[in-house]
Amino acid sequence: MSTTLDVIRIILIEDSIADAQLFQEALLEAGLPARVRAASDARRALTLLDEVARRPDTMPDLIVLDLDLAGDDGRDVLAAIKQHPVLRSIHTMLLSGADDMALRTGAAKVLPDEYVLKPETWLGWRGLGDSVRARFLTAASG
Repeated sequence: MSTTLDVIRIILIEDSIADAQLFQEALLEAGLPARVRAASDARRALTLLDEVARRPDTMPDLIVLDLDLAGDDGRDVLAAIKQHPVLRSIHTMLLSGADDMALRTGAAKVLPDEYVLKPETWLGWRGLGDSVRARFLTAASG
């Protein structure tokens, strides 16, 4: 298995500055070389996603999306991603501070590829960073 990675492109859609920083720090601590582009609300997220969809050289490897964006519903952004002919194949990780049973059980209209409860401790964030790194190490070796 390869232990080196190319730079992973991630779009992070998160309205909490603190959570966005924790996520990025967790990636650094995990040794994941990542270029993270962030958006803090649905409007900015949709603009950023439209931009990358038109430029294959900027296509993300992963989209991480907060479920509860301030004033917006992350489900709407997720639906736009999953309905987009270019973006729908990108792995989506939905982060939420609340346990949404419909998303976990598949009862929601649009499902992310992965649903993760937001960590409550630094150790949890670090584990999330390790998990993201492991996903890309596996992909690089497969």
